[in-house]
Amino acid sequence: RAILTTLDWSHENWGIDRFRLVGFSLGGNIALHLISRLSEDLAARTDQGKYKITSVLALAPPIDLEHCCRNMERGINRIYA
Repeated sequence: RAILTTLDWSHENWGIDRFRLVGFSLGGNIALHLISRLSEDLAARTDQGKYKITSVLALAPPIDLEHCCRNMERGINRIYA
């Protein structure tokens, strides 16, 4: 919901009416999650004339987060954990 709050604020304060979401890695996962889980909220904002999200680009998003987290704790990947 923090992303929607930011979009609402940007629309109200700067008059932006079209957004493109871009996320890399975990940010890509968040962008996809936002679109899939909040589609009704986003549709309502569009119907109210607030704004539209015109496109989403997700670069290298982790799809299976549990599997990714387990792998981060192994081998050379531990430097990231």
